[in-house]
Amino acid sequence: MSENQLLHFAIATAKAAGNYLMENFGKTHKQTEKESLHSIVTAHDISVEKIIIEKIKMAYPSHGILSEECGALDGDSEYRWVIDPLDGSSYFARGLPSFSVAIALLYKNEVILGVIENPVYQETFYATKGGGAFLNQTAIKVSTTSNLSSAIVNFGHRYLRLPDYQPQSGELLKAVRSIRAGGSCAQELCQIASGRTDGLITVNQAPWDFLAGKLILEEAGGKLTRLDGTEILVPDTLIKPTDIVGTNGVLSLK
Repeated sequence: MSENQLLHFAIATAKAAGNYLMENFGKTHKQTEKESLHSIVTAHDISVEKIIIEKIKMAYPSHGILSEECGALDGDSEYRWVIDPLDGSSYFARGLPSFSVAIALLYKNEVILGVIENPVYQETFYATKGGGAFLNQTAIKVSTTSNLSSAIVNFGHRYLRLPDYQPQSGELLKAVRSIRAGGSCAQELCQIASGRTDGLITVNQAPWDFLAGKLILEEAGGKLTRLDGTEILVPDTLIKPTDIVGTNGVLSLK
């Protein structure tokens, strides 16, 4: 199976999903809370997920699928698509342009390609294992920022709110130059990969939130680890949520 063919399919599918979201962006949406007050789902999460899954089933009927809303759909091959049809639902529902479509492809539990579509700005980030990272066909690289005092870092709201992560979270907030709180983990990993920001700390992340971004970041020269600095093992992420730290590879967020 051609990696180039798989990549083109993933990009086209992410763009189709992004087009659907833009057709419905800025409208009033009914919201349903999921596991917490900070996690919601809209009807468009479900609709765009169906678009992606139908395309995968038509093109690659033997492949497995793991998606945020429908869960796991088993296949007969060692390929598995991991998708977040709308990462940043809360922002999308309120008309804020901080959401994305994330698609990763695993082969034998290794991420071999990742695509993240930012439809508001018509930005398509993508990478293949060993093939580099790109934004709209232009190669991207992480920043060289090494000092916290010069760094722009994104902090997930759970990391800032929960006492479990104090006092470290408070100390880092004071140390960095500027703070972001974007609504899409996938999109924020791309911001690091393209050198726009320098780091991200966020907790309790599902595989569809970060696996596509993990590959894009790493292929751009960055690094993604667990909160304690240890390696992220893909099979573990499929079982339980993961606390993650993404950086340009030289910045320390410990």
